[in-house]
Amino acid sequence: MNLKIVGLIAAGLLAGPLTAQATSIQGDWTGSGTPIFVGGGNGAVEDASLDFTSASPILGMVDVTCPGYSASDCGTGGWVDFTGSLTGPILDISLPTNPNAFVGLYLGGNTITGIVTSNDGDVYDWTYHRVSVPEPTTLALLGLGLAGIGFMRKRKSG
Repeated sequence: MNLKIVGLIAAGLLAGPLTAQATSIQGDWTGSGTPIFVGGGNGAVEDASLDFTSASPILGMVDVTCPGYSASDCGTGGWVDFTGSLTGPILDISLPTNPNAFVGLYLGGNTITGIVTSNDGDVYDWTYHRVSVPEPTTLALLGLGLAGIGFMRKRKSG
């Protein structure tokens, strides 16, 4: 089999999941927030992981940490459920303890930007990036296909 055809098959197998991922908010995201106005809180730079488990309605979990601060001084230090909505590019996330937790923009792709207002009065400029994790099914199919092509080439040459 021609190497050009093998390349096209591999590209096709990988392009589907990558394209689907870029247009959906579902999946794992990581980000950090830099204080733009400190209103009485600790003013720490915060890191967070988001896991969007559903796109309509938006449901998921968030885990916020502040390097160098205790969990009681910064967010939860553990996963907390959130709900939200995506109206056009506007992403609005609410936590049980903070109804106005995050207002941002998601234009598709792998970046979310926005503002977080914490319970302690801090306001942060946030950027989240999608965590790229290859889908195991796609990689398994690609591996089986390449192994099959290799087996057929060996069989024809032998």
